[in-house]
Amino acid sequence: MIAYHPEPDNHGLPVVLKKPSTASALSAWRHAAEAATVVPGGALPPELNGIALRAWTGAPSSAAAWKAVEGQCAFDEPPFLPQTGKAPAAGVVILVRSAKPTRNPA
Repeated sequence: MIAYHPEPDNHGLPVVLKKPSTASALSAWRHAAEAATVVPGGALPPELNGIALRAWTGAPSSAAAWKAVEGQCAFDEPPFLPQTGKAPAAGVVILVRSAKPTRNPA
């Protein structure tokens, strides 16, 4: 079965997911020993460790707008060079007080 990303690529074409993630059960978010995973458009608990989870409406849509987001820290990092044939992508790992890793693939 072919899985597609819920959003089209920069040319408006469907994006095939070669290794699609699967969302964890909502109960995983309540247990520090379990990994909790969400997929685009997937269900989330209303909060995580007392911090409300909600959609970011009005997120930046350009590199210049992202650079203007408050709260960023400046640090040196090597240039990002994607592998040949691979497009840049992003994700996040959040370590919460319980030391439970959570992922949100972009």
